[in-house]
Amino acid sequence: YDVALLMPRPRDAAERLLGIALRFTLAIAAIALMTSLIAGDRIAIALDAPTPRGWILLVAPALLLTGVGIALSGMASRLRRFAVIARARFAQSTVAVVLNLSLGALGAGPIGLLIAYLAGMLASASMLAHRQPGAIATVLRWDLRSTTLMRRYRSYPLVNASSGLLHGVT
Repeated sequence: YDVALLMPRPRDAAERLLGIALRFTLAIAAIALMTSLIAGDRIAIALDAPTPRGWILLVAPALLLTGVGIALSGMASRLRRFAVIARARFAQSTVAVVLNLSLGALGAGPIGLLIAYLAGMLASASMLAHRQPGAIATVLRWDLRSTTLMRRYRSYPLVNASSGLLHGVT
């Protein structure tokens, strides 16, 4: 639904779509967490991963932070807050690079790369959330209007699903 954020004229409708996007992000991350808890070892072995299970538990928070960042970036784009997006991406890169170098020097190995990636995503999502204008109450509200908006814009996530799924798997 992050793609649909640009479509409705009323800001209230866009904020509700943001709430829908965040709810779907949370649901997908919860499914990923449950999957990794139940079948994490089997998935890691099937992928021939060197350290089964440990790293796969990081998939759910990575999906959550990525989804939140994408949704908040969509809203910032709608509001033409491009400087906020640029600063959030800069923070993401800076945190990731600093942690990659630091954890690499400490011998953290591949798990250090994943932790640095997550920390960068957290920095970006936090900055976007902090700079997000609008009523949190509108974003969190769910009523008949939210359901109507979800139905009206249901084709947008379907069009975007293939690239989003590939990005999430990556």
